[in-house]
Amino acid sequence: MKTLATAVLLLLICSFAVFSAVAQKDWQEFVSAEGGFSVLLPEKPTPNTVNVETSKGQKESHTFSYSDPELTDYLVAYSKFREANEKEIDYDAMFDKIQKGILIAAPGTVRSKIALNLDGNPGREVMIEHPDGSVKIHRFYFVGDYFYQLSVEIKNFKSRCDKSERFLNSFKLTTQKH
Repeated sequence: MKTLATAVLLLLICSFAVFSAVAQKDWQEFVSAEGGFSVLLPEKPTPNTVNVETSKGQKESHTFSYSDPELTDYLVAYSKFREANEKEIDYDAMFDKIQKGILIAAPGTVRSKIALNLDGNPGREVMIEHPDGSVKIHRFYFVGDYFYQLSVEIKNFKSRCDKSERFLNSFKLTTQKH
């Protein structure tokens, strides 16, 4: 009986592993040679370039977004945030300013804030719950003179899901930006 239970358990584990691998193959790797990164998305994202007003003047941000039929929005963006000759940056203070700006633009409650590291570069994840019940998970990284942002908005949030984790954890640097 114990052997049968073990065999059934192994079969279920193998079936889940195969199902997960097949489900992930449905996603596409998006590579931005100019941005120096790759990320997995359910479909090819829509590119856009926007000008953002900052305390240092206008900055150009390159964005790539996709919304799926289940009302989940994905965004990855990059921009040059400083000139090479600028002094050292207090990254924690910068992450705090970014978080504050997000909350001004779209009020909500911060549910978690986690320090991250991407290939030795500072990062932060912030999860914000909005009054309409949606949740947006943001990840930010400073790499050299560049700023990267990933965001996934889950309209009907119950818990962190495989899709949001797959997207956020798939982000990779393909070239080191200076």
